[in-house]
Amino acid sequence: RAILARTRKQWYQRRVRGDQKAQKSGLRHTVFCGGGDTYTGHWENNLKHGKGTYYWRGANAVYDGDWKEDKRHGYGTFSVIKDGAPFKQYAGGWKNDKRHGYGTFYY
Repeated sequence: RAILARTRKQWYQRRVRGDQKAQKSGLRHTVFCGGGDTYTGHWENNLKHGKGTYYWRGANAVYDGDWKEDKRHGYGTFSVIKDGAPFKQYAGGWKNDKRHGYGTFYY
């Protein structure tokens, strides 16, 4: 019984350490999402928070700017890429993942 209890305790400690390592917090962690999407930037409590860049592979689009609690929030640039160059672009304010305030569209 003591061996079983010790084994369980060791398993739990390894699991906790593994969970802590899996937590995303801090600067420049790159995460590869389903479908080939990627995010590189700041994390806080497993949420995109601070400066970062998200690339949507399926839409061939990229957002580079400020994030708050996993949403685009602050100043940022959203670009749709065509033939290796920005095809459509918006640079300006964002709030709760939507364009907000002043901004400029480029075509």
